[in-house]
Amino acid sequence: MFRLIFFRFLMKREHVPAAILQRKREQEAAVERTAYVDRKPLLPPTENCSLRGLLADTGYVLVDAFCQPAKENPTQMTVHFLFASRNNVEMSEEFAAVAGELEADFEYLCSAAFWGMMTHVNPFFQDGQPVAGERVLAFSLNKRVPRYKQNGEPELRWRRNGAGEKIGEHTVPLWPDYKVRFHEGHLFLDPAGQPDEEE
Repeated sequence: MFRLIFFRFLMKREHVPAAILQRKREQEAAVERTAYVDRKPLLPPTENCSLRGLLADTGYVLVDAFCQPAKENPTQMTVHFLFASRNNVEMSEEFAAVAGELEADFEYLCSAAFWGMMTHVNPFFQDGQPVAGERVLAFSLNKRVPRYKQNGEPELRWRRNGAGEKIGEHTVPLWPDYKVRFHEGHLFLDPAGQPDEEE
C-alpha cells in the first residue's frame, strides 16, 4: 500500500478542465518532495494506455489538484492530482467542498484519452525527513491520444494486421494497447485485447 499516489498529466491548456485552471496547490511541499527525490522506476515506459477506473474502490481519496505551466514546454500545462490512502487523509474544508468535481475531472482525463505513461516509486517525506516503510507511487503521463472529436463523436480507425493492411468491414473506435490496473497495493499493465470487445 502506498501512502500517496501522485499523477502528473502533460497537455495543452485547452484540454485542462476549467475547475483545475482556477486552483492553486494545497500541499506544495509534499508534492515537490515526493515527486522528485530518489525516483525508482516501477513499470517500463508504455504508450497508448487506458487509466479508466484506475483508483475505483481502492481506498484512495483525492486531497489536492492543481495545474501549472510545463517547465519542459511553456506552451503546455502540467495537471497534478494527489491521492492519499483513506487512513491518511488531510484536506481543508475549502478543498472538501470541491473534491467531488475534481475527482470527476480526474476520471474524465483518465477515460477520455489514452496516455503514454512512466511510473516511479518514491520515498514519503514528513517534516523534511523520509519516513521508513512509507512510499509514494508517481505517474507521469503524456502523449495524449483523445478518444473523441470536439463534437463528442468517437475517433475511428481501421484495424490492421501485422503487415499494416486493413482488416474488417468498417472502422472501429480507438483502442488502447494496455489497461492499467491497481489491485491490493500493486500496479499491473494488462494487454487490452481486441477493439471489438466491450470496454
